[in-house]
Amino acid sequence: MTWIIIAYLIALVFLSCNSGRLKSTANLKPAWGWFACIFFIKAIAEAISNGLDRSKELALLESWSTVAIWLVLGISVAQLPSLFVGSEDSSSEP
Repeated sequence: MTWIIIAYLIALVFLSCNSGRLKSTANLKPAWGWFACIFFIKAIAEAISNGLDRSKELALLESWSTVAIWLVLGISVAQLPSLFVGSEDSSSEP
């Protein structure tokens, strides 16, 4: 999973640096926000795991933190298609 996060980070940096070529940059900031949540989830899971002793509890925590990371990563990726096709949100237009 670490490689997927690194590849997605590189893609977000590339899109941010080349934002002039995109049709709409409205969802670039929310994509970064959801991506940042991955590191908060990892930090919270690590803090909780320090207080757990049994391996069954640790395995359950690891499973749920992985699910949460995949969910947040998916939400962040779902923000990207509007960068290429333009935003259909009428509130962003003057």
